[in-house]
Amino acid sequence: MEDNGEKTKRNLFRNVRNQVKKATQQIREDIQESAERLRDAKPPTIKNPLARLNIVLKEMAIGQRFEENLARYREIIQRRAKEKDFEGKPSVLVAGRTGSGKSTLVNAVLGAELAPTGAGEPITMDFQPYSVEGLPIEIYDSPGWEGGKSKANEFIDAIKHLLNKNDDKIQVIWYVIDAQASRVVDFEIEQLKTLFDDRPICLVLNKCDIATDEQIIGILRAFIGANIPSQVGAYEVAAKPQTSLDDALIERFGITDLLAQTYYLIGIDQDTDTNNL
Repeated sequence: MEDNGEKTKRNLFRNVRNQVKKATQQIREDIQESAERLRDAKPPTIKNPLARLNIVLKEMAIGQRFEENLARYREIIQRRAKEKDFEGKPSVLVAGRTGSGKSTLVNAVLGAELAPTGAGEPITMDFQPYSVEGLPIEIYDSPGWEGGKSKANEFIDAIKHLLNKNDDKIQVIWYVIDAQASRVVDFEIEQLKTLFDDRPICLVLNKCDIATDEQIIGILRAFIGANIPSQVGAYEVAAKPQTSLDDALIERFGITDLLAQTYYLIGIDQDTDTNNL
């Protein structure tokens, strides 16, 4: 006959086992509920990029500087075009760190996968001009710069050589930054102020579809607050948007505005079709 001690142990064991079963079932239900919420979630809403830029311009009270720079560089570029009769299309140089999405931006503007791309690895090893029918500008893709003094010096020398060789053709710089970048490197600011021979610089914040408001505003504050003399604007771009939670593709954005400003600077007819960008 079973004594009270054994009976108590058996009941205690049964109670623990039942509690474990209930807890396991609850965990399964919670996991299932979370999976359903993720599956049914709507694609993230892209906020108005101009709102973020205007926040930074207003708090720094320098919005007028961009407008003045645009007008000044438009006049300079058009005066040079009259003085020097260069052949072919005017050119834009795309520069920036390795992995910022320079080649992806080039392909998005070209409307074709012509420039090789990679995931954070240095793919473009030399300056490569691209031109397609219907696009009134030629675009130079460039090797990205990486950390280390020797790499930085190689980047500077290569840029200087290209600009000297194509002095008349390269008229605008698109400097591409990963909008998710955790910090701004002093080297970048220094080179943006001195390297591009007083050519107008359009700051392109790429990958804005996956960056947070805080990241984007932080980058804008850092670069706009650096008072780069030849900067004419900042543009939030998603050159190759990522897939949302329900596999819906966020539409590409920002490139039309970037092109419109570039065409204005160079003096190209604004009726050029950019609707699919």
